[in-house]
Amino acid sequence: TGIISGTPAEGTRGSHPFTVKVADSNKLPVYGQQSFNLAIKKGFYEAVVTIGSSLLGGEAKVLVGGKEACRLPGGASKRLSFPLGTRHTITVDSQITHPSECTGLPQTQLVVLIQK
Repeated sequence: TGIISGTPAEGTRGSHPFTVKVADSNKLPVYGQQSFNLAIKKGFYEAVVTIGSSLLGGEAKVLVGGKEACRLPGGASKRLSFPLGTRHTITVDSQITHPSECTGLPQTQLVVLIQK
């Protein structure tokens, strides 16, 4: 059993054949080999935006690069996916939309998960 791990270099997308060869440690070793094909696809990373549950009414606007991506009520989360190699600024607008039931200011939390 073995593990192949790593991060592909930029520009290496495509199909990459390779062969694993093994031998045991006997005086007269027994050999074996198996060929594989590694497919490297264009990657993405995800950002998870969570609005704190203390926002009791209304919705908070989530902005990506200054443009509205979604609106979330308190306690809600949204996954945003972006191509690798790109940069994005994610913000939460401090103005609450539909604040008819709001009892206080929102507390926001931004969690960014990078998926390998």
